[in-house]
Amino acid sequence: MKALGESLTAKEIGLLEQFDGEFRMQPSRLEAEVGSRRRAGEKIKFASKSKLRKVMVAKFIEAFGPQCVKMQIGPEWDPLFYMRCCGWFVVTQLVFGRQQSLILHHHGIESETRIQHPKFPEITGPAMTLGSSAWPCSGQWEYLMDSDVESACNAAIKHCGYSFEATPKLLKGLEFEKITLE
Repeated sequence: MKALGESLTAKEIGLLEQFDGEFRMQPSRLEAEVGSRRRAGEKIKFASKSKLRKVMVAKFIEAFGPQCVKMQIGPEWDPLFYMRCCGWFVVTQLVFGRQQSLILHHHGIESETRIQHPKFPEITGPAMTLGSSAWPCSGQWEYLMDSDVESACNAAIKHCGYSFEATPKLLKGLEFEKITLE
């Protein structure tokens, strides 16, 4: 608003303060329930990031593993899965957040052909990238109970399936073999 030379009226400031006090600063229903249960002495066990990652990777491999031509699922990075589609690699990464309790999957479409970095030839990257998208799967896992891990992972894998079903339709006419430098 400052960039536009605008300012809030006293009434607008009052409405904003009311909104902040009544809604934005209030804990979510789940946060309130967790707080209440803890104050009552109940021990609440939430799912760990490692458990969520383990189940999600297993479910992804179960659902899409036979279609993968390459998988990178070591502990040093977020899991990566490569599938071929229309002459391209569809690269899917499952991300579980570092500072935030975020769950998302990221899909990229890149060429199988790799090029070397000019200064560091041991580093390669795709010769061509068509695009990528990141989709929040199940939101945050901070308050995910152990008993909910299976259903949250199933929902995320189902969502990945929607992306994989749409990809060949999106790539129609953009098959890698048809791409020229002209």
